[in-house]
Amino acid sequence: MISFSDMEKSITPRTLINIPAGVVHGFRFAPQTEGAVITVPLEVFAPIRAELDPGGLLSHAALRSGIAESPPALAEMFAEHGAVRPFRAGALKAHAGLIAAWAARQIVPHALAPDTGDNAGARLLKRFQALVEHRFTEKHGPSNYADELGVTTAHLTRICREHLGKPASQVLRDRQMLEARRLLAYTQMTVAEVADRLGISDPGYFSRLFSAQMGLSPRAFRQGFTDRPS
Repeated sequence: MISFSDMEKSITPRTLINIPAGVVHGFRFAPQTEGAVITVPLEVFAPIRAELDPGGLLSHAALRSGIAESPPALAEMFAEHGAVRPFRAGALKAHAGLIAAWAARQIVPHALAPDTGDNAGARLLKRFQALVEHRFTEKHGPSNYADELGVTTAHLTRICREHLGKPASQVLRDRQMLEARRLLAYTQMTVAEVADRLGISDPGYFSRLFSAQMGLSPRAFRQGFTDRPS
C-alpha cells in the first residue's frame, strides 16, 4: 500500500510507481514483499528529465500496474552501484537515464489518452499542480492560477474537489505548508525567514496559518522534530 497526501493506493504485482521530488508519501509493505526502490538526487535527475522528458510526464506522481517486464538496465545499475570501479558516477547517471526513459514509456500511453471527460479534468489538475510547484511562493490565491490556466476559479475548484477531495485553495496551502515544514525541520532559518521564503510578509500571519493547518506553532513543530530520536 502506498499513501500520498491526497490518496491511498494498493500495490499489485508488477507495478511501477513514479514519485517526483516534493511529493509526500509513505509505504506499508506486507511480509515478503519484493521490489526495487531507485532514488536519484534531484541535481542529477533534473538535467536528465529536462532532456528526456520536456513534456514533464515524470514531474507528476504516477502508478501503473501490469507492467510486462522490468527495465533492462535495472540489473546493470545494481551491479554498478555495488561495485567500486572507475567512472562509476557517470555509469550510474547513464543507467538512471535509461530507467527514466523506460518509466516514461510505461506512463506515456496513459498520459496521451483522449482529452475527454474525466481525463480532461485530470489534465487540468496536473497543469495546476505543476504551476503550484513553481509558483507557490509567488501566487497565493487560486484565482491567479485559474487565470493562467484559462479557466474560472469555480471550475478549477470543482476539478480539485472531484479528483482530490479538497478545493484548489487547499492544494496550494498544502504545498506551502510542506515547504514550511521542510524549512523548519532541516534548516536553521528563523520563523520570519521561513515566512519570507514562502512569500508571506507578516511572520505573525504565517505563524497563525501554520498553527491552524498543523495544530501547533512553527516553533513547537521544530522543537518536536529536533527532539525525535535520530
